[in-house]
Amino acid sequence: TFTCELLARNPDAQIKIWINDTEKVVIRGNGQASYFNTSGFIGINEMAASAALHIKGFGATSSNYALKIDDLAASPLLYVRNDGLISAPL
Repeated sequence: TFTCELLARNPDAQIKIWINDTEKVVIRGNGQASYFNTSGFIGINEMAASAALHIKGFGATSSNYALKIDDLAASPLLYVRNDGLISAPL
């Protein structure tokens, strides 16, 4: 068992985990939280992840996204809004 607690006062702080000189995990501040549990699940803004990737949005309105994937030009490829709308523009 390994327990570690880190405190960073800079909102842009990062935590990086390296294994055998290879960067494996990066957790960034910016007001968002990422969690990894003992089942191997990853939660973004969700401490009790119940799937391989569990994303919890903020609020339940159309003004925020729980998931957004853009191309290099920042054009949306896929998004899931917090009001439940799912879109994959062509």
